Amino acid sequence: MRSPLVSVVIPVHDRALIVPRAIGSALGQTVTDVEVIVVDDHSADDLASTLDNLADPRLRTIRQPDRRGAAAARNAGIRAARGRYIAFLDSDDEWLPEKLHCQLEALDRHRDKTRLVVTGCHLDRGAGRREQRAPPTSADQRAVILSGQAFSLGSTGLIDRTTFLQVGCFDESLHRLEDWDWLLRYSQTHDLLPVPQPLAIIHVTDRAIGPEVKAAIQRLRQKHGPGIAGEGRARARRFKSATALELALRAYLDGRYPAFVRHLVAAVIADPRVLKRLSSRIGGRLSALPHRLAGRHRRA
Repeated sequence: MRSPLVSVVIPVHDRALIVPRAIGSALGQTVTDVEVIVVDDHSADDLASTLDNLADPRLRTIRQPDRRGAAAARNAGIRAARGRYIAFLDSDDEWLPEKLHCQLEALDRHRDKTRLVVTGCHLDRGAGRREQRAPPTSADQRAVILSGQAFSLGSTGLIDRTTFLQVGCFDESLHRLEDWDWLLRYSQTHDLLPVPQPLAIIHVTDRAIGPEVKAAIQRLRQKHGPGIAGEGRARARRFKSATALELALRAYLDGRYPAFVRHLVAAVIADPRVLKRLSSRIGGRLSALPHRLAGRHRRA
């Protein structure tokens, strides 16, 4: 059997109602030489029957025997992939039709420099709220990645499969931030190519669980902290600040506002530039913080 040009890996758990949108956008690319591998992470809904109704010979399904998380689901899809390139798409997101074409074209032009291309995206927050994001174009991409999750690998990345396997699969011990972990490993020896056009639509949802984020940050600090310290004080502080910011954001979204302030202070002390990244992540919602803190104080 001839191998396809691109293997698209879509991990999914209990999203039978919305995953057809993601699958349709992958199968509807102007680049038609693709296979779409949907990895069912042991869903409890009617996902199997939904997938059975999507008749396309380019669509393949893998069902995990138990729920193991997005990292393990992506790895299962990668192991089954036959394409020269691998592209990732989260089950609640979608692509514009020309996404793969633009990435492959960019990769052909810059093959001597990179094996990974990421695109810009539209962030859809629902209720008609949508904003456009372009990936950073800094010459020091390693520093950008140390500063946090600036690249949405899970829905905008396209990579040469051989290079992916050289870097290694996703860390299955991580139930959050596994894409950041992978980029930290990749950027030690490789550059990536940002394509500014918004070619994916990221439907913003918040399904993260506080303890999972905390455990992921502890794991990332343990894995990467010593090596990053060897890259110099400035880079070590960037990474320390970025991990503290992730903890601050999770605390804010969970309504743990004193913890938010504590982690944010730690992030700012390590790298004051973190405030700009914070503003871009949660924007105007920060204006409500003083009132929420005051309300918590009154209730106490």
